[in-house]
Amino acid sequence: MDRPGFCILPFTTLYVQENQVKLCCESEEHTQHLISEQTPISDIWNNEFYTKTRSDMIAGKLPEYCRICRLNEEAGEESKRQWDNSKAKNLFDYNDTYVNSPIKYDMRPSNKCNLECVMCDGLVSTAINDRVQKYIKDTGTDDFVIATGHNWKDNRLIIDYVKQNSVNINEMKFCGGEPFLVAEVLEMLDHLVTTGDCENIDLSFITNGTVVRSKWFSEKLTQFKSVKLNISIDGVGEVGEYVRYPSKWSVVDNNIQLFKTIIKNNPQIKMSLAPVIHLLNALHMDEVIEYAAVNDINIALSPVYQASNELYLSTELLTAELRQTAHDKMFAMIEQYPDISFNLGRGFIKNLPQQEYMTDKKVIQQLNQVVRYWDSHRQIKFLQQYPYLEYLVK
Repeated sequence: MDRPGFCILPFTTLYVQENQVKLCCESEEHTQHLISEQTPISDIWNNEFYTKTRSDMIAGKLPEYCRICRLNEEAGEESKRQWDNSKAKNLFDYNDTYVNSPIKYDMRPSNKCNLECVMCDGLVSTAINDRVQKYIKDTGTDDFVIATGHNWKDNRLIIDYVKQNSVNINEMKFCGGEPFLVAEVLEMLDHLVTTGDCENIDLSFITNGTVVRSKWFSEKLTQFKSVKLNISIDGVGEVGEYVRYPSKWSVVDNNIQLFKTIIKNNPQIKMSLAPVIHLLNALHMDEVIEYAAVNDINIALSPVYQASNELYLSTELLTAELRQTAHDKMFAMIEQYPDISFNLGRGFIKNLPQQEYMTDKKVIQQLNQVVRYWDSHRQIKFLQQYPYLEYLVK
């Protein structure tokens, strides 16, 4: 069931990134809601922006800052709005602009990360931030396309709010950075296990699959009502290592096999692959689909619309011939494994050949800028890895 122009998230879910509250991870709202001693989360949750957004959605008016959901729906994919709406028993129960407190939490308390993924920037990865800042300083580069940020500091207000409201929580999601490297995440989960509130909580993570705390996993995660591990894998082998540098595919694969062992003894824990399809992996995504099928893992594929707020990783930069090839390879794999659990991405793949070829000179210049940056510190150069993209590199 859906409710046009309506999204359940502002009525149920608190999204926190560092010390800022937003509607969700995909919202492009310009209004900042910063947590402080003077402005606690409880005040933000029912401020003028939130009540106005809820009022518009009750009236069936999806705000302009919900652009990403619009794009997904136009591409024939299930959007985040539709996905979260589908889990509600009755969407029409939500008709009040004032909501006592959130019952679901989407948390990003730190940007600490060990990887430098091509679609990320220094705002969400400490590894990228450190390298980009050094690169800009060493080269004197102006207007570098990959944004820098800062290393997020511990915000006790977020942790304390979760602890104070843990009895009301029924769902928590953690992203990063890499959540299994973040001390604040482990502290919050330890608290939920200690209080016993974990038994009522559905837990999920978006993780890059490089970090495993096997004892903590078996002793803590198994205590929750349910757990979903969404593994961000954008390629198998060398492609995966390039896109999510400096990961090692052997490590990721070994960790996934360990997760499978834990899941076998704990059926409340599930695992899914969550690749992002873009310029650098579209012609290799069939390998990820095959890996998911062979390992009997659900796969939910989503397109990258922007990278570091720019379009230089768009699949629209692929020629018509390359897009058709990518389409054919992925659908051949889906046909080879008809029983694969593939719950997101088919619409985008189907429409890939119909995309309009992008010739925007500014976007191509941005791609060339990041290629020079990648080549400055990676042993494998861009054109060694992607010789078929030579037409874009000048």
